[in-house]
Amino acid sequence: MNQKIIFSPTSGTDKCVNSLLGAFSESLNTIDLMMPDYKGESFTIHKEDICFVGVPSYGGRMPELCQRRLQELKGNGAIAIATVVYGNRAQEDTLLELVNTLNHCGFKVIAGVTAIAQHSIAPNTAHGRPDKNDQDLLNDFSAQIKKKIDSGDFNNAKDIPGNDPYKERSSMHIKIHVNNNCMKCGHCAEVCPVKAISLNDLSATDSTCINCMRCISECPVHARTLDAKMAFMVETMLKVAASKRKEPKLYL
Repeated sequence: MNQKIIFSPTSGTDKCVNSLLGAFSESLNTIDLMMPDYKGESFTIHKEDICFVGVPSYGGRMPELCQRRLQELKGNGAIAIATVVYGNRAQEDTLLELVNTLNHCGFKVIAGVTAIAQHSIAPNTAHGRPDKNDQDLLNDFSAQIKKKIDSGDFNNAKDIPGNDPYKERSSMHIKIHVNNNCMKCGHCAEVCPVKAISLNDLSATDSTCINCMRCISECPVHARTLDAKMAFMVETMLKVAASKRKEPKLYL
């Protein structure tokens, strides 16, 4: 069975991993690391499974919540394709951190992929990505990964970029505001992976918020927005750091 193990707050990571599934026609089970009531021990992964693991890069690192939840899984020797998605600035140490985490959990990482999606905080950066060019490249990567597996080559992926020890995690936190569009449907509270939004007061977001942007991306009436000054600062920084188009890369 194919397993999609995914942490995708704003859907960009999920779109990239879906393109990597192109050459694999077997049935698919999804393990959503974003579930508010996630319990890793409730999922079983078999040695025969092929696992497509996708996570975003937050400031060059894996989201801490994502790493903790991955560590609850037991790989049992299953093949894993490690995929990191970033907003066209840099993935830095994220892919290496993901590969090391999966190895520690008992997966066998035979391929690594970095891909680009629209930036979750600054949507004008990498706007519309993954685009057709990205999807075509990822489909080609899928065929190359399938060929490696079919040939019986289960060697670990080579030349994974990154540094160990990893860079320090960013401590930046951006406040989220709620405007008058809010119709108090409670959807934001239902989808928050850390339950940082109370159904009793949807206008407040407590300190457990990880700035994943899921509540903003899923609000049906666009009632939740980032603090304008902080969002502008991020946009300004990325105009330089993410001005040149990056392309997906495959490590076999």
